[in-house]
Amino acid sequence: NGFDPGEIFTWRVWQQSTQQEFTIVESYLPVGSVGGLITHTNTYANDGVSSLASIDSCKTQNISINSGWNMISSFIIPDNPDMLAVIDDISSSILLVKNAAGQTAIPAFGINVIGNWNITEGYKV
Repeated sequence: NGFDPGEIFTWRVWQQSTQQEFTIVESYLPVGSVGGLITHTNTYANDGVSSLASIDSCKTQNISINSGWNMISSFIIPDNPDMLAVIDDISSSILLVKNAAGQTAIPAFGINVIGNWNITEGYKV
């Protein structure tokens, strides 16, 4: 079967029309549900039974940022759209984010006057 006991399942979805593979975020039915039929959730077990409860796609976009000022935008709506959350992974490399209205987010000080990421705006970083 190709699995080792205790191995965590990884799910991917293939979209034939675009020839793209997507990673998904899944949730499982709890152990003991379906009349006690479900014995495991996200790991393989010999003769174990698990069941997906839901799946959702996980979209990412890599944006290259150069030293100095950059203009960025994205069509992806983040799970947590708070600007400080959106830039959290790279916040140590960003001094300031500014929108067209002049509002700012300054990660080093936890300041976010911009509010949420807006897919119709561009940001100076």
